[in-house]
Amino acid sequence: MNLRLIIQSVLRAFPFRFIGEVLILGIIVIFVAFRIGEEKTVDWRQVFKNQKAERSIDPEIVIIKIDDYAFRSIPGGNVNREYIAKLVEEIKSYSPRVIGLDFLFTTPYSDKNDQILSELRKSDPEYSDPDQRLQRALQSDIPMVLGADLITNDKEKVHIILPIDSFLVDNVSAGFTKVVMGKDEVCREVNLFVNLSGTDIPAFSTQVCLLAGNVIEPDYTFKPIRYYSSAKTFASFSSKDILDGKFQQVSDNWFKDKIILIGVTYSGSNDFFKTPLSGFFRNREDLPGIFIHAITIKNILNQTFIPARKRIYNLVALVITMVILITGIILNREVLPALLLLIAGVVHILICFRLFLNDVNLPFLAPLLIIIAGVCILFLINKTRKEYINAQIT
Repeated sequence: MNLRLIIQSVLRAFPFRFIGEVLILGIIVIFVAFRIGEEKTVDWRQVFKNQKAERSIDPEIVIIKIDDYAFRSIPGGNVNREYIAKLVEEIKSYSPRVIGLDFLFTTPYSDKNDQILSELRKSDPEYSDPDQRLQRALQSDIPMVLGADLITNDKEKVHIILPIDSFLVDNVSAGFTKVVMGKDEVCREVNLFVNLSGTDIPAFSTQVCLLAGNVIEPDYTFKPIRYYSSAKTFASFSSKDILDGKFQQVSDNWFKDKIILIGVTYSGSNDFFKTPLSGFFRNREDLPGIFIHAITIKNILNQTFIPARKRIYNLVALVITMVILITGIILNREVLPALLLLIAGVVHILICFRLFLNDVNLPFLAPLLIIIAGVCILFLINKTRKEYINAQIT
């Protein structure tokens, strides 16, 4: 067989003028294969599953929220330690399993920003300051978790600021409450532990689960959070209703032996974060930090974190996409091959989408974008070629 004829036939089937087009498509493949494609497709899956999945109230977790309704009833409009102490004492009477307070008590109380309590202290010499009141409220057989502040500087050095020593009495511990934010300011992941000078420091959610009786091995990798519709997943009550005693008759149903989380949700609290469920078109608002902690705890208890990404799936999907497009480029002069290219692309994307919905973290958006970009490029190539041929004929 003549080798020269074989080489000529190959060159005719794959002209050199198409090499540049293939390189352009390769750049598209490289671009969409990065993390942004993965993150956006995983975000979309969470929205899709939230719309379709059946929801039920979590039987383990209850949220006590200091919302706008409660905030308007607080004298002076200040969620002070006096108020939190009263709330803790009331909740303790319902015998919960563990109480988590999403607050940072890292500095002693100062009355310079609380005029009402400052005047009360002056008029009543025996009045104890809010630190003492909260310290007494924290003294209990019920395990409690307070927030700690995790600080990361520019040199990636980490240190933690714990609550003041007077609050860390028996049965009271701390966990860092720092929310992990992506470059687009969306909270997608959580770290359950950090290692600081050889010591394992748990996150707030992790520590709550530990005190609730769960065994959690230290893991320093970031866990992708599986989000749930917070309004339909957790029982939540206003702190005002709790302090008004509206649940004293039904406490055994709602609070006894439950994980109770206390945090702020009132507007203006600066404790709201974007999540994969946020966004105008998704009809969701940003989520308060206390609900993110609740969702994380649910993920820990049920082991429902999103599986780690497997790059091999992404690589195979992108290689198949590339083969489809290269074949289309080679044969794009004919109608039938172009039709086959379109059908193959659609089938390929549907398969990727099915895997994507079944928790295979394959960014089906990548093949979709590549196919769309490839079809557009093929259209422009054909248009340019026809214009060139017509110009030559003319």
